[in-house]
Amino acid sequence: MPDVRFTVLLKDTWVRRIPPKILGRLDSDLVIHDGAQLKEDMWRNRPDLIFFSTANPEVFRCRLLRKALQLNIPTLAVEEVNQLANNDGVINHYFLPVDRLGVASEVEARQFRALGYLPDQIAVTGWPFYSANKKQKLDLKIALTRKNVGLKGSKRIGLLILSFSKERGLESLETIRIRRRMLALLRQGLPQDVQLLVKSHPVDKQRDVKKIVQSEIAEAVVLDEQVPIEDALEICDFVISRGNSQVMFEAMFRGIPLVIVPMNIRTLFDRELPELVANTPDALRYICQHVITHPIDYGPIINLHAPLSPESSLEKVAGLVRVMLDGSLQVPRWFKMLDLCLQMKFIGMDEEAHEDLKRLESFEDTPVEYRQTINSIHHLFRREADVKIVSNLLESFRGNLIRQWHVQALWIRQLYQRRRDVSMVGAGIPLTRSFIGAVNPHYFIQELLMRMDLEFIAGDQEIAEQLRSWFQEDFYFLWDFQRRDINLSLWQDHYINLQSLKHFLYTVYRSGRKKISRFYLNGRNLILKKKH
Repeated sequence: MPDVRFTVLLKDTWVRRIPPKILGRLDSDLVIHDGAQLKEDMWRNRPDLIFFSTANPEVFRCRLLRKALQLNIPTLAVEEVNQLANNDGVINHYFLPVDRLGVASEVEARQFRALGYLPDQIAVTGWPFYSANKKQKLDLKIALTRKNVGLKGSKRIGLLILSFSKERGLESLETIRIRRRMLALLRQGLPQDVQLLVKSHPVDKQRDVKKIVQSEIAEAVVLDEQVPIEDALEICDFVISRGNSQVMFEAMFRGIPLVIVPMNIRTLFDRELPELVANTPDALRYICQHVITHPIDYGPIINLHAPLSPESSLEKVAGLVRVMLDGSLQVPRWFKMLDLCLQMKFIGMDEEAHEDLKRLESFEDTPVEYRQTINSIHHLFRREADVKIVSNLLESFRGNLIRQWHVQALWIRQLYQRRRDVSMVGAGIPLTRSFIGAVNPHYFIQELLMRMDLEFIAGDQEIAEQLRSWFQEDFYFLWDFQRRDINLSLWQDHYINLQSLKHFLYTVYRSGRKKISRFYLNGRNLILKKKH
């Protein structure tokens, strides 16, 4: 698109991870930001379109979208991953109310529409981020050979793809414990003629990855973090993954054999290509020796989840950008602002959420029937809602799960604040029973843990224990962070008190985990003992 001028907004922490030669080849203006505040030079020339690289709510993206709404600038986001395929039907909280969201396939489009996006908000663009496209344009190939990555001999190369660890983000499904178990399975099951090569996630610290990998498999080679994934794929003979990484599609497009070691998560391969799934060392050994030595037909998966070629996807996105530049594909402002207010309130942008909710009342296009709904949301934001108000809001948002989930999350916070009022909890908790469906639960982890405690208070320990089981690996993660050998079976006979766990995950974890020196079980409560 040579006739379009781009300005790239890049978070300062990412600049340090991108090789200078890539930044030097960007034919765009570059604005570095801190991930929180908007800069005035972003708006020096009013943009005709804002393109988001991801659509999950966080402070900077919400502020950027808020500014776009104020200036009436159209907004577009394109999925950078095949969410449903990678997570077997679980959506990854792509909730930002942009004018158009480009998704990889009709499978994804149907799911997003079911969540509450307007039918016209979703466009099937395919997946345009295929790394081979990038290489053709930028010529950034780093020539990898067995020698310069430290490999010896002529063994087959198995490339292990790691997700980012939970230490780098609570939404990750890869804890230290899971990573060690996966490496142990590989150590026991990989044939002798296989050399393990490891590609870490860009946000992980390589020294930490190398330490844990080589403590389990001494001869494994961990690639330098600057090595692009496309170059790693060129020298490997097969790829090893838990089945929830976009690299799977990179490999399938290239016809590279896959070995799936799911470690207790559901994957599309369990259903589509179960012969590639290894849950035991013996199964892994058999797949490496007898299955991936023959051609694998990825056609059914690609046709369903990535039906457009990478080249066609680029053309689709470029065409959508051109149409949107004239501002003709915008969703009504009130519709987007209502969603944005709920999401800003949820992630802690209280001042902006309250301010924009008041502004929403004066929008000319806000339907008259939504005036009472907005008033009810004011009560919810101030934690002054009651069962009737929340019931009416959920009814108003029937068919829009994104709005319903955010209303339920805010209601749970109010109930938890007043949890000593057992009668209120008992009356209010039934309104949360549909919370939550097919979405990454770690987006709502705080509220789900609150609900766990509220269910216990309301007398339904069975539901509380079911909720606790969802986060079993998070509990193991707590112990792993403390480097303690605690028998977790102790937990089976005790209800886990939310306040302690939440305090660890959201306060101690964020501000410095060394503040905790020890912890112990006392009755049904998990106690974290702080250092003095």
